Amino acid sequence: MAKAKKKTNKKITNKSAKVAPKKTTKKVETKKEIVKEENTSKVFKDFTLLVIILLGVFLVIYGLTLGAHKLGWFDNRYTKPELEEAKIDYENINAGTMFKREEKEYFVLIGDFSENSLYINQIVSNYKAKEKALKVYKVDLSNGMNSYLKGEKSITNYSYPQELQINDYTLIKVVNNNNAASYVGVDKISEVLK
Repeated sequence: MAKAKKKTNKKITNKSAKVAPKKTTKKVETKKEIVKEENTSKVFKDFTLLVIILLGVFLVIYGLTLGAHKLGWFDNRYTKPELEEAKIDYENINAGTMFKREEKEYFVLIGDFSENSLYINQIVSNYKAKEKALKVYKVDLSNGMNSYLKGEKSITNYSYPQELQINDYTLIKVVNNNNAASYVGVDKISEVLK
């Protein structure tokens, strides 16, 4: 009987050992194929989604560019303005500096040069053409920084420069940074600047 026991033990172990690996191999191979198919379909879905997103972004950018073109943002008729060399105008000064010039003796012409100033400008240019002409500075009342000098009547006799008020073209002769003489009106100015 001892021999019989050994045979039965061997048979049982041999059968169970042979049967079990065959069943698990088929299941593992089937699972691997299913996982491969799932991975392939997932990669294909992801790739398709990426292509659709990129195509959508491209279409949005193209639409914006086309819309901007129709709005004239890319108009070729635009020409860049030419930049002129910066020029410093030593003739036009601010009212605050009219008694602080380097010369010992000069004229300051105060008025609104935005309107009808052709005649007064001609008088000044004729005066400048003379040999011994004094320097003439202009204070333009149309400039916002100088507008505080405008007044209802001209006040040229003052104790402090802040009291100065101009109603008409006024010529002030400055000597040693002080008001030496004042002339109000175009007629008086043309007589002085002969």
